[in-house]
Amino acid sequence: MRIVVRLRAHLVWLERRQRLLEHLPAERIVSELALTRQADGRVRAEIADAIAELNALVRHHNLVVTATALHLPTASLEGLTEIARGQRG
Repeated sequence: MRIVVRLRAHLVWLERRQRLLEHLPAERIVSELALTRQADGRVRAEIADAIAELNALVRHHNLVVTATALHLPTASLEGLTEIARGQRG
């Protein structure tokens, strides 16, 4: 759940940055866009790492629990993004 909360916060931040970029003077747009892309890449990498750690735990659980009805699905960035977007507002 923390991953979804972090992802939701990041999506809100990206929307705010987009609105800010729309109102910036032309001479600042390129540098601010570059900063936004750097921050976005850094956060997406952190989220990808967290998803990988979660999926490692899920795979371990699925190996230990032999009843397939109790197996857990692995997470994906796309799926969690959809959940994060759906829970906002």
